[in-house]
This record gives sequence, C-alpha cells and structure tokens, in this order.
Amino acid sequence: MEHNNQQGSFGESVVAVLAAAGGYSHGKPVPDNGIDLYVARHDPDPEVDARIELQIKTTRVPDPMNIGDGVSVRLDFKRFRQLTGLRQVPAYLVAVVTPPQTAHYVAVTAECIRLNHCAYWVSLADSPVTAEMAGQKTVSVLVPSKNLLTVETIGQLLDLGIG
Repeated sequence: MEHNNQQGSFGESVVAVLAAAGGYSHGKPVPDNGIDLYVARHDPDPEVDARIELQIKTTRVPDPMNIGDGVSVRLDFKRFRQLTGLRQVPAYLVAVVTPPQTAHYVAVTAECIRLNHCAYWVSLADSPVTAEMAGQKTVSVLVPSKNLLTVETIGQLLDLGIG
C-alpha cells in the first residue's frame, strides 16, 4: 500500500479502535461525503442515543512526543465548510499523529498491542467562514494538543450531541 494511503487507513483505524473500546458503534458512511467515520451510542432510553461524525486527517511528524500547542492540518475548503456552523449531527476534525516510519505504527508484545502515536480533536462549529477563505483551495487548522482523543472524550462528545 502506498504510504499516504496506509497512513490514512491507520488513522481511521485508531479512531475506530477507540470507539470500539468504548462500546460505541462506528462505521464509514457510504457514499463518502467528506465524513470518514461516524460514532454512535445506542441506549435502551432513546433520549440518550447520540451520534457524531468525524473527518480524520492523519499526519506523520518527526517527533510525535513533541507537537507543542497542536498539530496543523490542511483541509480542502469544501471539507472545512462541512465542519462549520450549526449541524443536526455534530461533526469534529480529528488529527491522528503518527511516527514517520510505518514500521513504528504498531508495537505488539505478549502483554499489549500499542498503537503509535495518538489523536486530537477540534470542533470547527464556531469557526468563521470568510470571503477570503472561500477563494482558497485549502484552509489550515490547528488541532490543539490539549484535546487528546480518548475513549472518555468520545463519550463526552457524544453527550454534547444530545438534545
């Protein structure tokens, strides 16, 4: 598999593993409409059912342990626009950070399977869309390192989507 495709597949798989570990259903929308993965919580009480949609960007960095304030990703303007504003189903941008070499994506021992490195999220719902942006092909977005994506975080994002 070509490196960029492998990197993207790995990033989506990392997020799917987190969703599965939380007991949430997840999947890829068909047809591809710019959302890479949805995550849903189904409950016996339908009032607490929730769903979120995720656009996932995977990027390799020289030192995944040292990304400072966050990781910068570029989105096509069309994809950026899909993540902004009020939506029926909340959507988030997820940046999965990987090591530079694909051989370092996963480490397996008899005790554990470790996925390297991690994922961060940001909501663009309140991001302004300016006329200047509309003339650009891509938009750069900083995904803050304080927004670590975890099983617990996915649950919190689902909670925000209720009501």
